[in-house]
Amino acid sequence: MWFSINLFTLIVGLTEMIATIGGGLSIVFLSKAIKFYDWRNIFIYCSIFTSILLIYSIIFVKDKVKKKEESKKQSFIIKNLLIVLKNKNAWKCGIFAGILFSPIVTIGCLWGEPFLMSKYNFKIEKSTSIISMVFIGVALGSPIIAYFSREIGIPRIIMISGTLMVLLFISLGLYIQIVSVFYLHIVFFLIGFFLLYLCYSFFDN
Repeated sequence: MWFSINLFTLIVGLTEMIATIGGGLSIVFLSKAIKFYDWRNIFIYCSIFTSILLIYSIIFVKDKVKKKEESKKQSFIIKNLLIVLKNKNAWKCGIFAGILFSPIVTIGCLWGEPFLMSKYNFKIEKSTSIISMVFIGVALGSPIIAYFSREIGIPRIIMISGTLMVLLFISLGLYIQIVSVFYLHIVFFLIGFFLLYLCYSFFDN
Protein backbone atom coordinates (compact mmCIF):
# COMPACT_ATOMS: atom_id res chain seq x y z
CA MET A 1 0.00 0.00 0.00
CA TRP A 2 1.45 3.33 -1.09
CA PHE A 3 -0.57 5.53 1.27
CA SER A 4 -2.23 5.21 4.66
CA ILE A 5 -5.91 4.23 4.59
CA ASN A 6 -6.64 7.44 6.52
CA LEU A 7 -5.53 9.42 3.48
CA PHE A 8 -7.74 7.46 1.06
CA THR A 9 -10.43 10.12 0.61
CA LEU A 10 -7.89 12.92 0.23
CA ILE A 11 -5.86 10.96 -2.34
CA VAL A 12 -9.02 10.23 -4.36
CA GLY A 13 -9.92 13.91 -4.22
CA LEU A 14 -6.47 15.02 -5.41
CA THR A 15 -6.49 12.42 -8.18
CA GLU A 16 -9.88 13.62 -9.39
CA MET A 17 -8.65 17.21 -9.19
CA ILE A 18 -5.68 16.51 -11.48
CA ALA A 19 -7.84 14.53 -13.94
CA THR A 20 -10.53 17.19 -14.22
CA ILE A 21 -8.01 20.03 -14.57
CA GLY A 22 -6.72 18.14 -17.59
CA GLY A 23 -10.26 17.71 -18.91
CA GLY A 24 -11.13 21.36 -18.41
CA LEU A 25 -7.97 22.65 -20.07
CA SER A 26 -8.20 20.18 -22.94
CA ILE A 27 -11.60 21.35 -24.19
CA VAL A 28 -10.32 24.93 -24.30
CA PHE A 29 -7.10 24.05 -26.14
CA LEU A 30 -8.81 21.59 -28.49
CA SER A 31 -11.42 24.17 -29.49
CA LYS A 32 -8.54 26.42 -30.62
CA ALA A 33 -6.40 23.65 -32.12
CA ILE A 34 -9.22 22.36 -34.31
CA LYS A 35 -9.09 25.66 -36.23
CA PHE A 36 -5.55 24.91 -37.40
CA TYR A 37 -5.40 21.10 -37.47
CA ASP A 38 -7.67 18.38 -38.77
CA TRP A 39 -9.60 16.67 -35.96
CA ARG A 40 -8.33 13.27 -37.11
CA ASN A 41 -4.72 14.37 -36.64
CA ILE A 42 -5.57 15.73 -33.18
CA PHE A 43 -7.02 12.34 -32.20
CA ILE A 44 -3.89 10.61 -33.50
CA TYR A 45 -1.60 12.90 -31.48
CA CYS A 46 -3.69 12.37 -28.34
CA SER A 47 -3.62 8.60 -28.89
CA ILE A 48 0.18 8.59 -29.28
CA PHE A 49 0.66 10.63 -26.11
CA THR A 50 -1.75 8.38 -24.17
CA SER A 51 0.05 5.25 -25.39
CA ILE A 52 3.41 6.65 -24.25
CA LEU A 53 1.91 7.48 -20.86
CA LEU A 54 0.47 3.96 -20.58
CA ILE A 55 3.81 2.33 -21.38
CA TYR A 56 5.56 4.58 -18.87
CA SER A 57 3.04 3.62 -16.18
CA ILE A 58 3.41 -0.11 -16.86
CA ILE A 59 7.22 0.11 -16.65
CA PHE A 60 7.68 2.43 -13.68
CA VAL A 61 4.52 2.34 -11.54
CA LYS A 62 4.79 -0.89 -9.58
CA ASP A 63 4.22 -2.18 -6.06
CA LYS A 64 7.40 -3.39 -4.38
CA VAL A 65 6.26 -6.87 -3.40
CA LYS A 66 7.87 -10.28 -3.58
CA LYS A 67 6.52 -13.00 -5.88
CA LYS A 68 4.95 -15.01 -3.04
CA GLU A 69 3.30 -11.90 -1.64
CA GLU A 70 2.10 -10.97 -5.13
CA SER A 71 0.26 -14.29 -5.62
CA LYS A 72 -1.38 -13.94 -2.20
CA LYS A 73 -2.34 -10.37 -3.05
CA GLN A 74 -4.03 -11.43 -6.31
CA SER A 75 -6.14 -14.07 -4.56
CA PHE A 76 -6.99 -11.51 -1.88
CA ILE A 77 -8.16 -9.02 -4.51
CA ILE A 78 -10.35 -11.61 -6.25
CA LYS A 79 -11.89 -12.68 -2.95
CA ASN A 80 -12.70 -9.09 -1.98
CA LEU A 81 -14.06 -8.37 -5.46
CA LEU A 82 -16.54 -11.24 -5.12
CA ILE A 83 -17.62 -9.91 -1.71
CA VAL A 84 -18.24 -6.47 -3.22
CA LEU A 85 -20.22 -7.90 -6.16
CA LYS A 86 -22.50 -9.77 -3.76
CA ASN A 87 -23.11 -6.65 -1.67
CA LYS A 88 -26.41 -4.92 -2.58
CA ASN A 89 -25.30 -1.64 -1.05
CA ALA A 90 -22.21 -1.63 -3.27
CA TRP A 91 -24.45 -1.88 -6.34
CA LYS A 92 -26.65 0.93 -5.04
CA CYS A 93 -23.57 3.08 -4.45
CA GLY A 94 -22.25 2.36 -7.92
CA ILE A 95 -25.54 3.15 -9.67
CA PHE A 96 -26.07 6.30 -7.62
CA ALA A 97 -22.51 7.55 -8.20
CA GLY A 98 -22.84 6.82 -11.93
CA ILE A 99 -26.04 8.84 -12.15
CA LEU A 100 -24.38 11.68 -10.27
CA PHE A 101 -21.39 11.68 -12.59
CA SER A 102 -23.50 11.63 -15.77
CA PRO A 103 -24.16 15.43 -15.83
CA ILE A 104 -20.41 16.03 -15.95
CA VAL A 105 -20.16 13.84 -19.03
CA THR A 106 -23.32 15.09 -20.75
CA ILE A 107 -22.81 18.79 -20.04
CA GLY A 108 -19.03 18.83 -20.23
CA CYS A 109 -18.48 16.51 -23.19
CA LEU A 110 -21.68 16.16 -25.21
CA TRP A 111 -24.27 18.92 -25.54
CA GLY A 112 -23.05 21.71 -23.24
CA GLU A 113 -21.23 23.66 -25.91
CA PRO A 114 -23.91 23.30 -28.64
CA PHE A 115 -26.55 24.28 -26.07
CA LEU A 116 -24.79 27.54 -25.17
CA MET A 117 -24.06 28.31 -28.82
CA SER A 118 -27.72 27.81 -29.68
CA LYS A 119 -29.25 29.60 -26.69
CA TYR A 120 -26.89 32.59 -26.46
CA ASN A 121 -25.37 32.65 -29.96
CA PHE A 122 -21.91 32.28 -28.46
CA LYS A 123 -18.89 31.34 -30.51
CA ILE A 124 -17.24 28.01 -29.73
CA GLU A 125 -14.39 29.67 -27.77
CA LYS A 126 -16.76 31.35 -25.32
CA SER A 127 -18.90 28.22 -24.99
CA THR A 128 -15.91 26.03 -24.21
CA SER A 129 -14.68 28.59 -21.69
CA ILE A 130 -17.99 28.38 -19.81
CA ILE A 131 -18.24 24.58 -20.02
CA SER A 132 -14.67 24.23 -18.77
CA MET A 133 -15.89 25.74 -15.49
CA VAL A 134 -17.71 22.47 -14.78
CA PHE A 135 -14.35 20.69 -14.76
CA ILE A 136 -12.69 23.45 -12.76
CA GLY A 137 -15.51 23.20 -10.21
CA VAL A 138 -14.90 19.47 -9.95
CA ALA A 139 -11.14 20.02 -9.67
CA LEU A 140 -11.28 22.64 -6.92
CA GLY A 141 -14.11 20.93 -5.09
CA SER A 142 -12.53 17.48 -5.05
CA PRO A 143 -9.93 17.91 -2.26
CA ILE A 144 -12.18 20.27 -0.26
CA ILE A 145 -15.18 17.95 -0.38
CA ALA A 146 -13.05 14.86 0.19
CA TYR A 147 -11.86 16.42 3.44
CA PHE A 148 -15.24 17.65 4.69
CA SER A 149 -17.09 14.46 3.76
CA ARG A 150 -14.75 12.58 6.07
CA GLU A 151 -14.96 15.15 8.88
CA ILE A 152 -18.74 15.72 8.86
CA GLY A 153 -19.75 12.06 8.50
CA ILE A 154 -23.49 12.65 7.93
CA PRO A 155 -24.05 11.11 4.47
CA ARG A 156 -27.85 11.42 4.32
CA ILE A 157 -27.90 15.16 5.03
CA ILE A 158 -24.98 15.77 2.67
CA MET A 159 -26.64 13.79 -0.14
CA ILE A 160 -29.99 15.56 0.18
CA SER A 161 -28.55 19.07 0.47
CA GLY A 162 -26.08 18.41 -2.35
CA THR A 163 -28.81 17.04 -4.62
CA LEU A 164 -30.90 20.16 -4.11
CA MET A 165 -27.94 22.42 -4.89
CA VAL A 166 -27.15 20.50 -8.08
CA LEU A 167 -30.81 20.66 -9.15
CA LEU A 168 -30.86 24.40 -8.48
CA PHE A 169 -27.77 25.29 -10.51
CA ILE A 170 -28.51 22.92 -13.40
CA SER A 171 -32.02 24.45 -13.60
CA LEU A 172 -30.50 27.94 -13.61
CA GLY A 173 -28.11 26.98 -16.38
CA LEU A 174 -30.75 25.32 -18.55
CA TYR A 175 -33.96 27.30 -18.06
CA ILE A 176 -33.03 30.82 -16.92
CA GLN A 177 -31.79 33.38 -19.43
CA ILE A 178 -28.57 34.57 -17.78
CA VAL A 179 -27.36 37.69 -19.56
CA SER A 180 -23.99 38.03 -17.83
CA VAL A 181 -21.22 35.77 -19.13
CA PHE A 182 -19.53 36.08 -15.74
CA TYR A 183 -22.59 34.65 -13.97
CA LEU A 184 -22.76 31.81 -16.48
CA HIS A 185 -19.20 30.91 -15.56
CA ILE A 186 -20.16 30.91 -11.87
CA VAL A 187 -23.26 28.76 -12.40
CA PHE A 188 -21.41 26.09 -14.36
CA PHE A 189 -18.57 26.15 -11.85
CA LEU A 190 -21.03 25.44 -9.03
CA ILE A 191 -22.63 22.61 -11.02
CA GLY A 192 -19.27 20.83 -11.11
CA PHE A 193 -18.47 21.69 -7.50
CA PHE A 194 -21.65 20.25 -6.00
CA LEU A 195 -21.73 17.19 -8.26
CA LEU A 196 -18.43 16.07 -6.73
CA TYR A 197 -19.74 16.95 -3.29
CA LEU A 198 -22.36 14.27 -3.75
CA CYS A 199 -20.06 11.68 -5.28
CA TYR A 200 -17.40 11.86 -2.61
CA SER A 201 -19.77 12.10 0.33
CA PHE A 202 -21.67 9.03 -0.81
CA PHE A 203 -18.59 7.09 -1.91
CA ASP A 204 -16.65 7.85 1.26
CA ASN A 205 -19.42 6.49 3.47
